[in-house]
Amino acid sequence: MAMVAKAGGKAKLIRQGETLEGYRLERVDVDRALFKKRGETFVLHLKKDSGMAGRAVLTPRKRESESIEKRYGDQIQKEGQTVYLPKELLGQMHDLKKIFKRISIMPLRKGKKLEGFLVTRVARGSVFEKIGLRTRDVIVAVDGKALKSENDAMAYFGKLSDLSALELTVIRNKKKKVLRYEVY
Repeated sequence: MAMVAKAGGKAKLIRQGETLEGYRLERVDVDRALFKKRGETFVLHLKKDSGMAGRAVLTPRKRESESIEKRYGDQIQKEGQTVYLPKELLGQMHDLKKIFKRISIMPLRKGKKLEGFLVTRVARGSVFEKIGLRTRDVIVAVDGKALKSENDAMAYFGKLSDLSALELTVIRNKKKKVLRYEVY
C-alpha cells in the first residue's frame, strides 16, 4: 500500500493494483513506488519528511529513464544487408521486462522438438522493428547454430553485451533469411 498526497490536496491510501487518476500502482519498494499509465512507467521516490513523524511522503518524478528507442533509435544504421548497432544498446538488453514490452517471442515446437522461436509481436517504432524483426518471423539459429532449447537462446542472450557481430537466421514467409548485425 502507498499513501499518495497531491500538493494542497487530501492524502489517499491505495493498494497495489488500484488506480488513482489513471495511474495504476504496480509496486511499492522501500524507497519508491512504481505506477503505470498508458504503458509507461512512472516512479515516485519516497523521502522522509520530518513534519510527518517519520512517515514517507511521495514526491513525483518523471519517468524512470529515457526510452531505448529515443536514446539509440537514430544510431541504428542499415547499409546493404547489414544493420549496425551501437554497443551501448546491447548493454541495455538485460532487462527482460523492458524487452518484452517491445517484442513477444514464444517457443515453436513440433511435438517435443523445438523448431525455433516465433515472434508474435513487434512494437511499432521499437528497436526490434528497426533492426528488421517482424511479426511471424521464426528465429531458428544464431550465428549459424540451431537453437535447440530455451537454454541455447538464453546463453546467447547472456552474451549480447560482449558481441561484435551477430547473425540471426529466421524463417519469414516460408523462406530462410539471415539478418546480419555489426556492433560498433
